[in-house]
Amino acid sequence: MSHTTHPVVIDLGKVKRRAAKKLKKAEGPLLDDVADAVQGAIEGMGSLPEGAVIVPVVVLFERKPKPSSLVFPLSIPGLTR
Repeated sequence: MSHTTHPVVIDLGKVKRRAAKKLKKAEGPLLDDVADAVQGAIEGMGSLPEGAVIVPVVVLFERKPKPSSLVFPLSIPGLTR
């Protein structure tokens, strides 16, 4: 009997750098989002055979860019046009 396993894909969108680091360490609030999505996918599959193992999970996210610490002044003293 051949079983095809499809990955559970979870797109978290843009996340803060700290949240991304915590997720990589299996910590933080994003892990709860992933767990909820996986649980929802399992419930959506209906009845599974005894001993079924669901393994593949793909988590997609994009880190928000680090805020720029450079502030460009609107006018530079001594600079004339």
